[in-house]
Amino acid sequence: YEFAWPSPALDGSLGACHLTEVGFVFGRLTDPLLGPDAPRDLSDRMRRAWVSFARTGRPGSDGAAKGALPHWPAYGGRRSVMRLGDGAPAVHDDPGGGTRALWEGLRLPGAPPERHRPGQAPGRTPVRATRAYQRALALGMRVPVG
Repeated sequence: YEFAWPSPALDGSLGACHLTEVGFVFGRLTDPLLGPDAPRDLSDRMRRAWVSFARTGRPGSDGAAKGALPHWPAYGGRRSVMRLGDGAPAVHDDPGGGTRALWEGLRLPGAPPERHRPGQAPGRTPVRATRAYQRALALGMRVPVG
C-alpha cells in the first residue's frame, strides 16, 4: 500500500513521510507526527484492513463493513497499489512508474531482473535519462515523472 496522508508536523514540510501510518494502524492518534486533528475514520479503516489481512490474507475483504476498502488485488505484474490517506482509498496501477523505470538503470550488478511490460526493453533505462535524473537529485531538485 501507499500511505499518502500528509503529516502536519513541522508546518507540513514532511508531507506523507515514512512511519506516519503507524499511529493510524495502532489507533494511537496522539503521535506527534499526526498533529491534533488526525482523522479517526482513516485510523479505523487502516486497522480494519490490517486485521482483515491477518485473519484472511485479504485486506479489507469485508465489502459490507462501514468504511471498507475497495477490492484490493494481490500485487503482481500490474504493480497495483492501494493508496490511502489523500482522499477515498483507491487502487492505482504502477504509481510512480516513471520514477521506478529511471531507478531500474541504477540496479546493482547481479540484482534479479525486473519483470517488464510487453514492448518495454528489459533492464535498460536510457543513460541520458539516468544521468539527468542523478544531476537533478544532486542539485536537490524534485523531478516529476510518470
